[in-house]
Amino acid sequence: MRTLIALGFVAALLTLDGRPSHASYEGPWCMIANAGRDHVIERCHFRSFEACERERQFWGTAAFCNVSHRYLPNWHGRGIDPPRSATRKAKARPKSR
Repeated sequence: MRTLIALGFVAALLTLDGRPSHASYEGPWCMIANAGRDHVIERCHFRSFEACERERQFWGTAAFCNVSHRYLPNWHGRGIDPPRSATRKAKARPKSR
């Protein structure tokens, strides 16, 4: 029984990843907080300013909400959509007499 528990414990340790996890969603709002000793936390997964403010309240005056400069609203996994003027063909104008 002890061997089975020890093997389960070792298997659980091997599956843990030591790297920090990253949010898969980049939102338009970031909360930036001072965690002490020159350590700043930046969380940019908020879809609204109100959601950011709710999280910021837990940090008190050591945090603030800001617009995310990495947020790309037109990003669809393929790249940024080209401007419409670049995709339109020039229309032929009738010649004036």
